[in-house]
Amino acid sequence: MSAAAESGTSVGMETSNHAEAADGELRVSLFTRDPRYALPDTPISVPGRLRRIHLSQMVNHLLRLDPTVPFDFLVNGEFLRVSLAKCMDMQGLFKEEILKIEFVEAMAPPQPPHDHPHDDWVSAIAGRPDGMCLSGCYDTIVRVWNTSGEAIASLPGHSGAVKAVQWLESESADEYRCVSGSQDETIRQWHVSAGTRKGECKAQYVGHTAGVTDVAVQPTGKMFASASVDRSIRLWSSTPPAPNGDIAAGSTGKRRKTASSDGTPLQKSLGKLLGSNGAVSTLAWPERGTLYSGGEDLHVRQWDVEVAKAVHSLSGGKVINDVAFSTDNQLIASADFDGAVRLYNSKSADGTVVKLVLSSHKQPCSAVAWCPGNQHQLVSASFDEDGNNLKLWDIRSRKIPIHNIAGHEGKVLAADWPSATCVVAGGTDGKLRMHSWQS
Repeated sequence: MSAAAESGTSVGMETSNHAEAADGELRVSLFTRDPRYALPDTPISVPGRLRRIHLSQMVNHLLRLDPTVPFDFLVNGEFLRVSLAKCMDMQGLFKEEILKIEFVEAMAPPQPPHDHPHDDWVSAIAGRPDGMCLSGCYDTIVRVWNTSGEAIASLPGHSGAVKAVQWLESESADEYRCVSGSQDETIRQWHVSAGTRKGECKAQYVGHTAGVTDVAVQPTGKMFASASVDRSIRLWSSTPPAPNGDIAAGSTGKRRKTASSDGTPLQKSLGKLLGSNGAVSTLAWPERGTLYSGGEDLHVRQWDVEVAKAVHSLSGGKVINDVAFSTDNQLIASADFDGAVRLYNSKSADGTVVKLVLSSHKQPCSAVAWCPGNQHQLVSASFDEDGNNLKLWDIRSRKIPIHNIAGHEGKVLAADWPSATCVVAGGTDGKLRMHSWQS
């Protein structure tokens, strides 16, 4: 460790080596929660005009890192995006105070994406932590992609655009299971053999009277829910009906033998959730008995599935295209028609309060997803056609996204963040794109 750091004297930088800074010097104490980069807690004098890049150079110098590591810096829990002096002014801090600054490794930009072309718009995506991915397309086909980016199965059957796809738990490693929802007003359950790469529709779920917009699977895997333009949410069993076509006809307990024209068993819903005043566009099911929805009635609704009733309503005042729930911080993120991402505290007693608004998109925001295992980071997608229609956020950087991910031509319609190092997205350019980076 350098003598300057140990003694608390002024540290000069190549980019800021002036005898007298215009805005004077400040006393700062740098710390990190990462033991690899621990520094003494002795205060250091630095010019107030230093910004993030200068502090990153300083930490690399003090730690003698080779190769260098880019760092980000937090003051009172918010990323530093201005000079130190301006940050103190904005936060109402006195320059005589010792400014405590936390530093963390900066998130690296994604590598060039892997593109997987479709015949039409990509309108639904669901990834898995192991790299497997589902895509739904306006050509009515569901596709299953392996970890090498190869389409191992194409699943035709819907008669309208596929607007939702989700994975189901499989009983063995030799089989993949998933569900898809379509503008044809139905949901289908698919089983795909990992060996033969052939898929089969095991059930067709009927009951909606307008297009299906989203599907969410209960954490137990035993049920899933579907959202629709018909203003309803329906609940379904994940267990497909018996091959002979005997199916449950809702909550009445009556049974009847029914199959679709292609012989696929038809399944009726277990129940439905009513109360939305417009089309329901999106669902999130983070806990066994708690479901969240959003849509055209401008509200994020919390549902008690057991009693089939909305128990909480959060209003952001805008049409909601997508919602995502973080189990790490208990926050709900919504992708809204005005281009903003709004964050709600799911435990808040005041349903009108939005905790944070992230604004950078110029056109409607179409999708949002949290980074798994990270309470700070999320991705948003939009209809922006200027090449910046996919953005990575850290909610500690309240006004500026960490990265703008360019490359999608046209509108991004769907996005997911299935693992810490991969974001997948698709849209009107007919491409499924996998964006990855090193951890």
